[in-house]
Amino acid sequence: MISLFRLGRAFGPIRVFYRVRTFRVITEALKQSATPIFYCVVLSVFLFYSFATLGMQIFGGRFAYCSDPAIDTAEKCVGVFWNSASGILTPRVWGNLSGLHFDNITGAMSSILFLISMKGWLPVVNIAMDFVDDTDVNNDHQASAIASTYFAGFFVAFLFFTRFYLLKVFAGILMNNFRCYNGTLLLTNLQLIWLRKKQAIVAMRPKYPLPTSKFMQLAQFYMQKRSFRGFISTVVILHTSLLAWYRSPVHRGTTEDEDVDTGVWWFHYIFSLIYAFDAVLRVAAVGWRDFLMKGFTWRTFNSCTAFIMLVGPLISNSPVLLILGMTRAFDFKHLSLVLERSRALRTLFRTLLASVQLTLKVTLLLGYVLFVFAIVGVQVFSLTRWASGLNANLNLTTFPSAYAAFVKFAAGEDWYATYLASSVAPPQCVLWGRSSSDCGSPTISALFYNIFYVLVVLILQNLYASTMVDTYVLMSARADDNEQLLGFQAEHLQRFQTIWSEFDTDALGLLHRKHLMALLKKLELPLGLGTFKAMLDSLATEDMKPEEWAALSFAVHQRRRETFHDIEARIAELTYRVRLGLGNYDGLNGSVNTSTNPDLRCPPNMFRFTDLLLVLTMRVLPLESLTVQEKVDELAMRGYAFRHRKAIIIQSAFRMFRVRRRMMSKIRMAKRSSEADKLKKFEPKIEEKATENIANEAPTEERVEPAEVEQSSPKAKTSLSLRISLPILSLPSLSMRSATPERIRAPATVAPILSEHLELQPEASDGRKCSI
Repeated sequence: MISLFRLGRAFGPIRVFYRVRTFRVITEALKQSATPIFYCVVLSVFLFYSFATLGMQIFGGRFAYCSDPAIDTAEKCVGVFWNSASGILTPRVWGNLSGLHFDNITGAMSSILFLISMKGWLPVVNIAMDFVDDTDVNNDHQASAIASTYFAGFFVAFLFFTRFYLLKVFAGILMNNFRCYNGTLLLTNLQLIWLRKKQAIVAMRPKYPLPTSKFMQLAQFYMQKRSFRGFISTVVILHTSLLAWYRSPVHRGTTEDEDVDTGVWWFHYIFSLIYAFDAVLRVAAVGWRDFLMKGFTWRTFNSCTAFIMLVGPLISNSPVLLILGMTRAFDFKHLSLVLERSRALRTLFRTLLASVQLTLKVTLLLGYVLFVFAIVGVQVFSLTRWASGLNANLNLTTFPSAYAAFVKFAAGEDWYATYLASSVAPPQCVLWGRSSSDCGSPTISALFYNIFYVLVVLILQNLYASTMVDTYVLMSARADDNEQLLGFQAEHLQRFQTIWSEFDTDALGLLHRKHLMALLKKLELPLGLGTFKAMLDSLATEDMKPEEWAALSFAVHQRRRETFHDIEARIAELTYRVRLGLGNYDGLNGSVNTSTNPDLRCPPNMFRFTDLLLVLTMRVLPLESLTVQEKVDELAMRGYAFRHRKAIIIQSAFRMFRVRRRMMSKIRMAKRSSEADKLKKFEPKIEEKATENIANEAPTEERVEPAEVEQSSPKAKTSLSLRISLPILSLPSLSMRSATPERIRAPATVAPILSEHLELQPEASDGRKCSI
């Protein structure tokens, strides 16, 4: 019993499943489906109970029969009889088939579940149709012939309402919740087209520059030709047809085996050489570096198989080398290239290829659930005695055999016999108390196998249908003119990939922000900016006036600048969101974990290939092609871009203010320097004029009387200062910084006072002796 509690450790890996995003979609769909599935189980049990009750009223006590086929009544079913199958005397027993009767509600529910499994319902129907009609006088015995065929209507009605109707509700619930959580339930046709295109954009990677050697260019040219791809596809079909003919017994009646073997091996060499040539061209077209950096793909696998097919016959003549060529038949791209004109077939192959990853993940989840059931089965039923449902080929003794048994049950093998064998109880087994017993448990086995049927058959196996339906809906979206509806074409994406490779020569997927403008100028509309002349010519007309041409040129320049700022803002915002793990990035709902995905890490001064491509494509998308979450993100992105443009305008205005201020300062400095130069030119002339004026006024002042001289001396000073400063005032105005030195240098321009200017005067009443 303690070991049962230890089984809880087996549910630990569920956390690993939940960490992976695709597994998280599956587990979330299962979690969201838990409540509806529980209600559906309750409804199914109620319906089963109703049919079991009705069956008790119709078939109660009638499923009993005698072990001796020659006896058809209970009164005669006594004694022993010779069993020809076993060769021994066997006692006659009147009873029901194990687990198949309607005598009580337990047996009736067991019989109903047996019918649900669709494995042994025909024997039950045959037994029911062998009932003697109630109007027969001999209704007290079990008839051996078909006497009551109308009783089969009960089982047909039950299977119709349960197996073909009610149990399909489980699949409907899972499909609805899976598509709902996966984000494709309420999408329109245009939204599905954009979602598919977005997944293709996210899957795109930078390509290496075009090869420089002529051989590599020629290989790339032939690899891209449709005729060459069709030739390889035809060779694959012929090769598989040859192997199908060789392994069939038709050739044995027409020719000798040795000749056939020799011819098949020669054809094998021819096909191997063609495959090897194809592999060499593939490697030469992209280069060894790109070929190895893409990881292990179908292209790598086909190249390896071609090498083994070519070199293998030199070592061994095993027929495995012939079978190895059949692996190319599983590459559905060959068949889709041959029959690519059929849109329905192309959609089918796209669905198969796109659903491979989801199918593998559902298979891993199913394998884990079978792993848990195998462990529980070994712990509970490993010592149960063997019977018809437990034998050497099917048992729960060890973990490998138990896991193989549950894989068989999941694949469709009958599990009801094993359920009955696991429900054995005394006196059919020995109960030894505390020692090991070979008995089973009817209660535990009923819960165990019914939970297995609901969880594996009704839920997990329906997940395959859910994933296929979701992928088919996504791939079958109407693709007529889908590129025009989205605003761009596939050629624009290829052009972007080519231009990116010119800047990112190492195909790192990262580019510095300083190259953004140059990249956008090389990229044509609608994704890029293109050249200024091309945009102007596309908007201009022949009869446009020069004024209109100038206005249009200014408008185009303004538009290109706003577009660049908008793209720059969107890249910054998207890079910030990806770094924080916000929003939906890969085309589906969910967050991005940069710690687990190193490709999402980007330096602050750089941007990624996928980020720029998503920004450029989402700018030209119509809003009706976006999902609700993408519309919210787009509105937030537009708001950020608007604020970014306003911030650019404010920064440019402040920058222009600083430039104008710097230019005005330079203008003032230049003006000051020019004024200083002019002043230096006027200084000699000012000195000459001052000297001449002083020389002309000196004799007049000598003849003045002393009293007059004393009275007019202040006026002379004033007139002298005016005459000296008058030429200076006639110059252009100077600033304070330049005027102060000039004023300091101005007295030096005045002629020096000589000794003859001083004159001894008669004594005056005011006591002054002399004056100027």
